[in-house]
Amino acid sequence: MDVEKKRDLFCETFLKDKEIYVKNTKEGANFINWIIDVFVDDKLLKNIDGFFVEKWWKRKNNIFFKWDLKIWVDHRKLIKPKKKIFLEDILKVANEVFSKSKSIPPFHINYKKIDTFFVVAWIQSISNVLFEERQYDNNWYYISQPVIRIKYLDNISWDKGNGISFVNFTVLKVWVTLSEFLKKVDESIWFLSKLWLYAWNVSLRIRKDSPVWNNRKMKNIIIDIYYWNLQIGDAVFIYDFEQKTRTSLTVADIWFGLERIIYARNRIHNYFEQFWLNFKRYSETEVEVVKTLSLIFFWKEWMLTQNQKNQIKKLYKKLDKSKNYFPLIDYSIEYWNSFYNNSKLKAIYDFFINLENLSN
Repeated sequence: MDVEKKRDLFCETFLKDKEIYVKNTKEGANFINWIIDVFVDDKLLKNIDGFFVEKWWKRKNNIFFKWDLKIWVDHRKLIKPKKKIFLEDILKVANEVFSKSKSIPPFHINYKKIDTFFVVAWIQSISNVLFEERQYDNNWYYISQPVIRIKYLDNISWDKGNGISFVNFTVLKVWVTLSEFLKKVDESIWFLSKLWLYAWNVSLRIRKDSPVWNNRKMKNIIIDIYYWNLQIGDAVFIYDFEQKTRTSLTVADIWFGLERIIYARNRIHNYFEQFWLNFKRYSETEVEVVKTLSLIFFWKEWMLTQNQKNQIKKLYKKLDKSKNYFPLIDYSIEYWNSFYNNSKLKAIYDFFINLENLSN
C-alpha cells in the first residue's frame, strides 16, 4: 500500500470514528506508529524547510546553502586570512553571542555518570535526566567541554582533522520546542559569522536517525554544519527521547569543535597547528596520545576503573619509552588549563608515576 492510500485509510478510520482504530492489535499498533512517524517527521521537516527559506537559505535535496553549492571545495586551498583566531577569541565571541544562555564550567573528563570510558559529549552529563528521569530546568546552557574519543586512535590524521582529544563547544536545552531549536541554530550561525566563518560559505545538511541509547529509543533531526568541505559541528533536535514515567523528552544539542573552527577559519594545513609547530619531532599519534593522557591525569584526585586502565595501556603502547615527552606534556597541560583551573605540576607528576604503574 503506497503512502497516499495509507494516509487516506488513516483519515477514514481514525478521524471519522476513533473507536474503530485498531490500536489493540499488533498490526494496528505498527500502523499507528508508522502514521505518527510519517506525519510528525513530515511536519518537522516542513517547518525546518520553511524556517531556513525564510532566512534566505536555498535548498537542494537535503542541503541548505546561502550563496553557491561549492561544498567540495577544500577550505585549505582558499586565500589565508591576514589575521588568525585563537581559542581565547572563540570563547570571547561565545560569551557575547550566547549571553542570554547560562555558562557552566566543564566536567571532569572522568565524570562518573557516563556510559563510555571517558566523556565524549556534554549531553552525557544529563544522563540522570535522560535515564533516571529526574527534573531539569528550562534554561539554555553552554559549555566548552574537553572530550576524549579513543575509538579514533587508529585513524588519527591532522590533515583530515581527526584527533582523539579536543574541545566541544556545546549549547544545550531540555524540554525545547522546534521553534526554539531553530532560533538557536540561527544564533549559532551568527556565532560563526562573528568568527569570520560567514554563512555564504556554510552548508547545512539535514538527516534523521532513530538510535537506541542505553535501551532507550530516540528520534532525532540532525543538521550537520559544514564550512566549505569541512564539518565543524552539528545541531541535534531530539524530538522523542523515550521515558517510562513521563512524556517523552525533547532536547536540543548543538555543538562545534573549537579546534575545527580554528582549522577552518585560519585555513591551515594542520588540525592542531599550535602543537605541530612546536613539536614536529614527534609523530601525530605521539602528540595525540600525550595530549590525551595529559588530560586524563590533569586532576589532583581521580579514580580509574579497570576498563579505563586498559584504555590507558592501549594509549601508552603508542609511545616510545626512550623519548623525552616532558616539553609536550607541559604544553598539553597549559592547553587544557585554558578550560580548567588545576594544578599543573601535580598533573605532570601523576602522569609519570601512574603511566609507569599502569604499563606494567
